[in-house]
Amino acid sequence: MDTQENSCTNRDVLAVPPLDSPKQELAFYDLLWLIVGGGFLLSLIWDSWLLLVALVFSVYWYLRSRQEAQRTRFLRAYEFPAPVRERVRKRYPHLAEEQLSLVMLGLRQYFILCNVAAGGRVSMPSQVVDAAWHEFILFTREYADFCNKGLNRFLHHVPANGASTAAVSPNGANAEMKTTWGLACKWEGIDPKKPERLPFLFEIDARLLIPDGFWHSLDNDYATDGDQANEGGEGGGCGCGGCDGG
Repeated sequence: MDTQENSCTNRDVLAVPPLDSPKQELAFYDLLWLIVGGGFLLSLIWDSWLLLVALVFSVYWYLRSRQEAQRTRFLRAYEFPAPVRERVRKRYPHLAEEQLSLVMLGLRQYFILCNVAAGGRVSMPSQVVDAAWHEFILFTREYADFCNKGLNRFLHHVPANGASTAAVSPNGANAEMKTTWGLACKWEGIDPKKPERLPFLFEIDARLLIPDGFWHSLDNDYATDGDQANEGGEGGGCGCGGCDGG
């Protein structure tokens, strides 16, 4: 038991993901793009209707990018209800304070990825983070307000493939989990086809020794498009069971 606890409390076992978007979010640069692009269009387009279409598209793009950036800032700064953390502790009593903080960070990153997905389904690759999500949903008013402000939609919790949360076959990686893999890799600067490490959400269960966790490996269906089977560890192979954020 001491060995397990020591391996879990090592600060270096998990590469903490960035919460900032890899895209430029500063309004100054967005506005500069509009000015430069608008000036270029004015020099090339003389037909008024074409110019109008170009300007409308530019304004639409600008407003959409700003709304996404505002939601991301909200998600980064949001304070989850304190009981969520405590209820996760009761389910996994071996987790220390620092590890519980990592779980809540994983929940925050998951919602940020859902925001980036812009309405697409994003599967949950972590059992312990999924447990935190379950607990958060129980605070119905807070959760509904959070979804409205942070995601611009209500994020339903749907079992993967309509089944239970048990892990599926290593060769059965679904499209939603591949989407999650691609988004997480891009966010953390990982090559999704030739990863040198697992993204945070795909690694946290194994690193925190979650007994019913979803354990993933670098040799997985998400990176290889099904060309090779995942040799998952304890906890059900690739662990693509979980929940979709549809």
